[in-house]
Amino acid sequence: MPAGDMDQQLRHIYLDHPAPDETGILTDADTRQPAGVYVYQDEAGATHAEVVFRDPDDANALIWRILTGQGENTEPAVYRLAMAGDTIPIYEMSRRPLV
Repeated sequence: MPAGDMDQQLRHIYLDHPAPDETGILTDADTRQPAGVYVYQDEAGATHAEVVFRDPDDANALIWRILTGQGENTEPAVYRLAMAGDTIPIYEMSRRPLV
C-alpha cells in the first residue's frame, strides 16, 4: 500500500462477513502454516477461489492465488505481496454460542 494520509489508507481496509461455507482457514499438513480460502461466484456466475498464505521462501511476504473455475482463462492469477508480520489477511473468529 503506498504511503499516504491515514484517512486515505483506512479506505483500503474493509471487513467482510462471508458465509461459513464460503471461507475458512486451513493448516498445511507438512508445514503447519495457515492458509485462508475464500470461494465465491461473481455476477457472471463464474466460480472463483482465493487462497492466501505466507511465502515459504520469505516470511515477510504473502502469496495470493485467485483460481477461476469457468471460462477460457483457467490459469490462476498469482500475486506476491510484501507484508510485515506473521499473519494472513483472512481470520476465522470463534466464540461461544449465543444460544
